[in-house]
Amino acid sequence: MKKILFMIFFIISCSPIKNSENETKSNDGGAIKAELDRLVNPLIAEKKKMGVVVGIINDRKENIYYYGKDAKDGKPIRRETIFEIGSLTKILTSYILEDAVQQKIVKLDDPIELHLPSHVKVADFNGKKITLKHLATHMSSLPRIASNHNISGLNPYQNYSKDDLYKFLSGYKLERAPGEKYEYSNLGAGVLGHIFELKYKKAYEDIVFERFCSLLNIPDTRITLSVSQTERFAKGYYYDKEDGLTKVPAWDFDVLKGAGAYRSTITDMLKFLDQNINVYNTDLNRTIHRMHEIQYKDVEEDISMALGWHIVYTDDFEIIWHNGGTYGFSSFIGFVKEKKMGVVLLSNTFSLAMELDTIGVKILKSML
Repeated sequence: MKKILFMIFFIISCSPIKNSENETKSNDGGAIKAELDRLVNPLIAEKKKMGVVVGIINDRKENIYYYGKDAKDGKPIRRETIFEIGSLTKILTSYILEDAVQQKIVKLDDPIELHLPSHVKVADFNGKKITLKHLATHMSSLPRIASNHNISGLNPYQNYSKDDLYKFLSGYKLERAPGEKYEYSNLGAGVLGHIFELKYKKAYEDIVFERFCSLLNIPDTRITLSVSQTERFAKGYYYDKEDGLTKVPAWDFDVLKGAGAYRSTITDMLKFLDQNINVYNTDLNRTIHRMHEIQYKDVEEDISMALGWHIVYTDDFEIIWHNGGTYGFSSFIGFVKEKKMGVVLLSNTFSLAMELDTIGVKILKSML
């Protein structure tokens, strides 16, 4: 358990177990289910994961597979179980950016200081300024975590305030030019979310609901849960070899909500996945697909970045993906647009092994 206290990031990164009944909307999921059983059942049996749900879309056909429980001695994982999705929140934040660009409210290349209070003096590097696009692509040259952010507790983002953020930005000196190198930054994504709070003069959650969640009809993708949603919110667990599964508290956020504050269900995330791999005649869908355009390639690091999304290449196909992790939850979403297929994995357990990433990529490759 003590290992949790030193973590400073969202994650980029037997005999069969009795599960709740798997839902199937197609008849071709047998091979995929067998592979998932092989990959996930041991994690449940060996108590490395409390629960996992996997959603797959393949050419508009949907399958959902459930493993484990939402808590010790609790209910099985179900379609309506709510999970923290951690850094998948960053995709929502990047959507708000692209949506604002399409509305001509902001430009991708706007310096961030243009949208922050005048007393916040953001450093440049030899005249090169941090832009909104830099924040959405992890190219800002801002660190992963601000130096004045104490993350030693089990709820490390709840007390990092707007004043703390402004103080850091006004005093930080960039070590290299923005746009020069990829460096994953929770801080940068949090700044981007906060900028839109200032721009719209609304809470971040209200912006995301109005511009995204309500349009897509995903009511369980929220930060603030209702009483009924709280009853469906899974308990979170941290796993390590020393202590096994340890129950940990949910996370709360102050100013950096745009980095990882959201919760969601497999139902809502599959609706989002569908929008990414299929084309519909809506402004929402067009904005989602514009986010897939590559903004930066780092040949040395073998990384391509779109707005909020990472891109890797396999078998001549692009896998567009992101993952997430808090101290008690882990998540993964990935898809291949050319094949109209994708996968979402949600778990109420976090571990440094990043098993969901491995499973997600293996499942995608198995469908190519």
